[in-house]
Amino acid sequence: MELSRGLGVVPAVLKLRHLLVVCFTAAMFALAPTGSAMAAPKISSKTIYFTVSGSTPSAVLRSILRNGAGGQTGVAMATTQANISQTVKPRGKRGCRYSSKAEITTRLPRLSKASRKHKAVRAVWRSFDKYIRAHEARHKSIYLSCARKIDKKARAHLRKKGCKNAKIEVTIIMLEERLRCNRLNRRYDKRERKRIRRLPLINRATRQAGGAVVFGRHSKKTSKRLAPNRN
Repeated sequence: MELSRGLGVVPAVLKLRHLLVVCFTAAMFALAPTGSAMAAPKISSKTIYFTVSGSTPSAVLRSILRNGAGGQTGVAMATTQANISQTVKPRGKRGCRYSSKAEITTRLPRLSKASRKHKAVRAVWRSFDKYIRAHEARHKSIYLSCARKIDKKARAHLRKKGCKNAKIEVTIIMLEERLRCNRLNRRYDKRERKRIRRLPLINRATRQAGGAVVFGRHSKKTSKRLAPNRN
């Protein structure tokens, strides 16, 4: 199952979009061909950075939009993706062996060294960087909780009901949990909208652009709004 969340901007406000990427969400589900018995999901995570630059807040945001993390519905300022897979293998005459794993990937913007020399940019970047790291960490926490719940529910079902139609049953459990996970992420994004809008980088970039910053489904409008230069 692949889930993803991304930090994006919409008319008049900044919001996290449904995908993952936040905003949450197209998903793909698969039973892995191999695996080993585990008491909990095997978890791995990594963070990938993309460089952004600019001499003003507006230029930095323009760079983020141009080089962005690529959420499910368009450009995203930051994303967290979860790939969750399950394995069910026969064990003995009637038993089966279950395992699951979760791979979490977070993609964040990193301000270039040259841009850090500009005091106006440096001042607003600190709060922005701190916020998006915490925001994506929360999405990661939600995904990990979902992965553990999928594993727990699948194991409980197999202990109680046995291994008949096991692959179908654990896939249903994953689908149901995915819906719950999406709701949790959407609620979190909704709570955070006002806070995102007040971030100094977004606030100043919006004023410099002469109005609301827009992207996602309106990426062409965004390009026109923020296209005076290519800093």
